Order: sequence, then structure tokens, then C-alpha cells
Amino acid sequence: MLWTSVLSFTLLIVVLGLLAMTGIERGTASYVVLMMDFALAGILLVTVGVVFWRCGYLSDALD
Repeated sequence: MLWTSVLSFTLLIVVLGLLAMTGIERGTASYVVLMMDFALAGILLVTVGVVFWRCGYLSDALD
């Protein structure tokens, strides 16, 4: 339940970041913060993926 919540929160961050990307110019401070947000989301997605893989959640879905 916790990891599913973290996954949904991370995907929400990515979607909101993609929506905000259209209104932000490159080279501004907001752009740098948005790229840091995407980096954090990427780290969270990798962490959740490893947890799902190690706990066997993915093998159940693939069978």
C-alpha cells in the first residue's frame, strides 16, 4: 500500500511537471527547479521499481 502510494504520487509529480514545462523558459530558476523535480521523480521511480521487483510484485503481474 505504501509503495503504491509512492508510485502514484511520483507519477502525479511527473504529470504536473510536464504540464508546467510549457510555461517555463529555459535557463530560469524555475526551469532548474523543474529539472531537479524530474530527477527526484526518476530516483523515486527507480526505487519503487526495485522494491516491486525484489518483493515479487512484478512476477505476479507477468504470470
